[in-house]
Amino acid sequence: MGSIFLLTLFRGCSRKPRSSARVADDALSEVALYLDDDILPVVFSYLPAKAFFRLQLVAKRFHELSKYPRFLLEQAGHNKSASGFFYRDGYGPYGFLLVDPYAGIPASFPDYFNYSDEVLASAGGLVFYQRKRYWDDEHGSLCVCNPARRTWRTLPSSPSQKFGKETRVSVAVKFVYDGDDMAEDYKLICLTEATDCILFHHCGVYDSAANAWTTDEEIDFGPRELEYDHPVVCGETVYWASDCVSYLRMPDPYVVAFDTTTKRTEIIPVPEGAVIDSDEDTIKVGMWDERLPCLIHYSVNAATFTLWMLRRKNEGSPQWVMSHEISSIPYARSFVLSHGSTGMLLVYSDGYNAYSYSFKDGESQQIGSSSRFFSKFIPYANTLRPCGKQEVFLEYLRRPLLPSLLPWVF
Repeated sequence: MGSIFLLTLFRGCSRKPRSSARVADDALSEVALYLDDDILPVVFSYLPAKAFFRLQLVAKRFHELSKYPRFLLEQAGHNKSASGFFYRDGYGPYGFLLVDPYAGIPASFPDYFNYSDEVLASAGGLVFYQRKRYWDDEHGSLCVCNPARRTWRTLPSSPSQKFGKETRVSVAVKFVYDGDDMAEDYKLICLTEATDCILFHHCGVYDSAANAWTTDEEIDFGPRELEYDHPVVCGETVYWASDCVSYLRMPDPYVVAFDTTTKRTEIIPVPEGAVIDSDEDTIKVGMWDERLPCLIHYSVNAATFTLWMLRRKNEGSPQWVMSHEISSIPYARSFVLSHGSTGMLLVYSDGYNAYSYSFKDGESQQIGSSSRFFSKFIPYANTLRPCGKQEVFLEYLRRPLLPSLLPWVF
């Protein structure tokens, strides 16, 4: 058995930010394809969640596929690029900066967050956040949701109960792959400030397969404050960058690597060529093309971004190799390295305007502006990945929607 589908071929999206584009200008042709039912799941797994849910309205087959966990995981594996970025102005409401018009989240989803909620990380289409009833809530919790599927679940509290109530929490996400290269389970590596010793951080590791915390203890991550935004995971190691302020002359700014298997940390000094000559300089870590950890240094005085790749020869000492130097705007307030649909992107802001630098094209363009401050960008991939075995459907925002219907309006 098989099905006939009308396929429209496109040159691609020619729409520039904040302008309109006619589909007729982009469409090359339409062709009718006969696809075997065994091939359909493979083909459809390459669609972003937004397109998949829209097609549910016209084809019963799409609704049937949404019931199979393996298909959901395959779709997540094929849609890793960022379709947009969550942002927030201080303690104001969340917004979403769309960079891929063919993907994205339901328009009303940012309204789901309370004023006291804090989005901590997003990976593989899942959004991890801290839910509180009010600012000083001592009984907050960590939650995970999938905006596209309209599902969520509350994670169990760690024995210390620190990660649901502390003001500053950092979350890194490591997916656990099975023998078929499917990533159903994940681990969260969480950091927050220690209770007693200022030289330590409180570290917790949550395992979704066991639905339990396997680590909940204070660990030495070095004497400097850490940049809690955007830690990166490479293999079994998680990386954080330190601050750059001069309250400490020794040691110099660094990157700290945490081995999740041995629970040991390694301090990696910044490259000698990274001249940090201002307290307002910033260093952050990122992943280059999902393969290499890297350091991004923003120099205020030079108004440049410099990227350094982290390499190890024969499991020896780490070495930094400079790869890119990018002229930027004065006083970039926030930035993040991300993988977009067209390649690697550096998204940054001067406060009220957001820009994207394409490493493929070597060009920057403005991708958004707002009356609210772009204080942090959190990349989001448009996937169907489940939140876990105990996931439930979100409560309605505007009006009740049955789980079988299109979740909200994209």
